[in-house]
Amino acid sequence: MSEASLPLAGIRVIELGSSVAAPYAGSILAELGAEVIKVEKPGKGDDARGWGPPFHEGVGTIFHALNRNKRSITVDLADDVQRAALRKLIVESADVLIQNMRPGHAEQLGLGRGGADGREPRLVHATIAAFGQTGPLAQRPGYDPLMQAFGGLMGVTGEPGRPPSGSAPRSSTWVGHVGGHRRAGGAETAGPRPGRAGWSAPRSTRPRSAG
Repeated sequence: MSEASLPLAGIRVIELGSSVAAPYAGSILAELGAEVIKVEKPGKGDDARGWGPPFHEGVGTIFHALNRNKRSITVDLADDVQRAALRKLIVESADVLIQNMRPGHAEQLGLGRGGADGREPRLVHATIAAFGQTGPLAQRPGYDPLMQAFGGLMGVTGEPGRPPSGSAPRSSTWVGHVGGHRRAGGAETAGPRPGRAGWSAPRSTRPRSAG
């Protein structure tokens, strides 16, 4: 199958993500033919670049696995000029925006709903948050090991006579992968799609740990 015949060919995705959940969602959309532009911080980039061993060419292999088939740019989000340029890129050319920043941070930077979609309400926001967008815990940050513990997964893993552990292997990012997978599916079904009439409302996904 040629790239042009893939289902998301012609779709541009901007990924404001790091570690696992958002990059995994982006990788799925890239495999389906979307052009995915990954935004990294200057210097060391995505934290996953340093996760290892194993390493390949000085970069953690998990980074290679989660970010293949993407383009990468660096943006200093604390710099007003660079942030404005990124917002322009999103507003003028993006179909989907994926992000797993801490709750409220994208909005504070003018890159979330009401900011990056100010001139383009059809932009699909694929937001991954530990506790979702509503409810009493919505503003709390979360990370894979925390969500494994919070959801009860750690209570059923580990070794006899020893404390609870994370999913096997211990360093597994199981929750991040599940959240990313669900988010990619939500973004793909929400649209956009060349030739499709209309766009669905933005939606978000909360990764679940268990149950």
